[in-house]
Amino acid sequence: MTTTSNADAAERWTSAPAVYILGDSVAKMVAPKRRDRAGWGEELERLFTDEVRVYNFSKKDWSIVHAAEIFLPSVLNTLRPSDIVLIAYGHVDQQLHRHDRYVAPADFCHVLGRMARQVRERGGVPVFVTQATRAGFYEDGTVIDATGGYADLVRETATAHQVPVLDLNELTARLFRSIGPHQTRLYFNWFAAGELPELPDGQIDTSNFNRAGCARIAAMLAEELKTRGLVDDTWFLSPAPDPPPLPGRPEWDTAKIRAEVARRAGVPELPLDVSFQEPAPGAVVLPRRAFRGTAGKGVRRIVFFSDGRPVGETTVGPKGTWLWRLAYYWPHGQHNLTAIGLTDKAATPSVELSLRVIASLDAPTVTHPLPGRSVPGTPVIAGTVKNAPLVVILHHGRRIGETRVDDSGRWSFTPAQPWPAGRHTVRVVACHGMVVSPPADWEIEVVAPLSPPAELPGADTLPTEFREWRPALWNDR
Repeated sequence: MTTTSNADAAERWTSAPAVYILGDSVAKMVAPKRRDRAGWGEELERLFTDEVRVYNFSKKDWSIVHAAEIFLPSVLNTLRPSDIVLIAYGHVDQQLHRHDRYVAPADFCHVLGRMARQVRERGGVPVFVTQATRAGFYEDGTVIDATGGYADLVRETATAHQVPVLDLNELTARLFRSIGPHQTRLYFNWFAAGELPELPDGQIDTSNFNRAGCARIAAMLAEELKTRGLVDDTWFLSPAPDPPPLPGRPEWDTAKIRAEVARRAGVPELPLDVSFQEPAPGAVVLPRRAFRGTAGKGVRRIVFFSDGRPVGETTVGPKGTWLWRLAYYWPHGQHNLTAIGLTDKAATPSVELSLRVIASLDAPTVTHPLPGRSVPGTPVIAGTVKNAPLVVILHHGRRIGETRVDDSGRWSFTPAQPWPAGRHTVRVVACHGMVVSPPADWEIEVVAPLSPPAELPGADTLPTEFREWRPALWNDR
């Protein structure tokens, strides 16, 4: 970097834009020493020269509504003309199963557009950033779109308000398609037990990137900013800082697993236990389910077979625990997972776990109220559903509540407040984590309550003896 006088530096700072970042945990700042966790916002800051100030207002688990209420005013109060505001939401807002996070699509678009308008009114440059793709693949290598449609909402809102878009969703999907599922996992907080000293039991997070992954994301965004003319080339360091190396290690491929098991075939099996702790045998699980277990002393690795074919392996941590997840999503249906522990010279007896994978959910069935029946102002809505622990109720597109499903598959919901008289259409959706069923729409006719008059009609015509009877009875008590 060229040394300048104080006057020159002040002049350059005056002309350089500031970059504001509003986002969730994928963009937030994390302690620099953490290798297992980072945000692309802090890695993007490392690519700029000192003249460009970066203000990162990203926060874990915050929806766009919370950010617009709390953080946007702070941005607007310090925004200067030509400053850039990167607005990156969708990961949190799409989570229908979380009442404290979900933002309805119409509300999401409205708030996103309003944020862009307010930034422009202060002379700033709003820039939308779509969600990064999660580490999700089908077995054939197809990258799964797990954005819940919110990446499309960002694109549509950008078109409506003529806001530039950094399509991180498409950029990351293209990268992951080119490198495949086993290499993709190295960019995320996906670590086997013992791979990092700070994570002795391992960690699998397919939404948030590790530091090396964030550096790759930041480089993509920097290139997009330059290509679109939003930031001048002179505001970036040249050459760019070297990215940190990818942590972790690639999994053994199918041939390697078979070879390592075969190499130990002539050695007597060791009586060392390998066990599954999670999930329970016969459990109904989601396609991206992770597995945990323990292994006896001396076991270095666990290899896994699904229905007789090798599907992966993992290391055993210093506490004798292991953590593993299939690199791609499990196919729908019944599966038998087999685990074998490997020491340096021998193998343990195999242990099996049966599980049923559900890749999709059926729409809930509404059984009450019956079609055509009128209900009071606080209606009870009830029904049944399969394979889902939670049912969410929406009214006019907004989430109004949720209810748990009992062991028999039944659910019941009563609104917290009475509804006005008239016809109402509710949408009922089953949720198992982020797997969401098709909706069941149900029309309900609410009748107005009949309130008794303040005074009974004709009370003044009652016989005198009757009018005097009630007070007398009250006084006798």
